[in-house]
Amino acid sequence: MEAVRYSYENLKRDCADIAARLRQRGENYAGIVAIAGGGLLPAYMLSKLLNIKAIRCLCLSSYRDIDNAQGKLQHFDTATVILPNNDERWLIVDDIAETFTTLDYVCKLYPKNTTATLLVKNDKREPDVFARHVPIGVWVDFAWEVDMKAARQTAGTFDPTAK
Repeated sequence: MEAVRYSYENLKRDCADIAARLRQRGENYAGIVAIAGGGLLPAYMLSKLLNIKAIRCLCLSSYRDIDNAQGKLQHFDTATVILPNNDERWLIVDDIAETFTTLDYVCKLYPKNTTATLLVKNDKREPDVFARHVPIGVWVDFAWEVDMKAARQTAGTFDPTAK
């Protein structure tokens, strides 16, 4: 499978683009729902760009760490779900929309919503707002995920007494 790198510069540019499109929609958001882990960085950046203070996080995963394949959707923090008031619109943010499993799940919890992702890799559906398409069959290596893999490999090697 072909892989492409998604840089921090891509993140900054795409979040600015998404924020501009969201402003054009003229909607008011009660807050942002970040789908963790991939939606955390774009949600933080969008909160700053749109001056939205409230950020909720739902810890969901449908990828298996072993082979990066889609698996069963897991919701890790069900005790902390705070459901919205019926009249509140929430901005739901994730890194990539591929199968829409996680977005569909969160949209059921937050029915009055706008969905935003950095990327979409699906030729039949799109989130409400996104920065760009990625061809099906291409794997995206997000810079922060690559950095974390490297950090895990060196974890435990830090010696605070070393000069």
